[in-house]
Amino acid sequence: MPLDFVILVCRREYQDAHAVPGWQLEYAKRIARFNETVQRTHVSAYRQEGDLDGLNQLLAIERRPATPPVQSAGLPAADWSDISRPST
Repeated sequence: MPLDFVILVCRREYQDAHAVPGWQLEYAKRIARFNETVQRTHVSAYRQEGDLDGLNQLLAIERRPATPPVQSAGLPAADWSDISRPST
């Protein structure tokens, strides 16, 4: 479950990384397995004062590539990186 959580929250980075040839996100299978585990293990919170509705909202956020900041406008993509992470 923790690995599915990390991959679901950071799925854009994992999708873009292409770190392992042939690796697939398999979002539908992963979210189904994650949700089944949450139900089976009776998880009621994912952080202090973080209920399951909040968790579902976090996982539903569509991940998009970063827009280059003004300081990076016109630079090749290899010359800058997005270091932001969703807060959990």
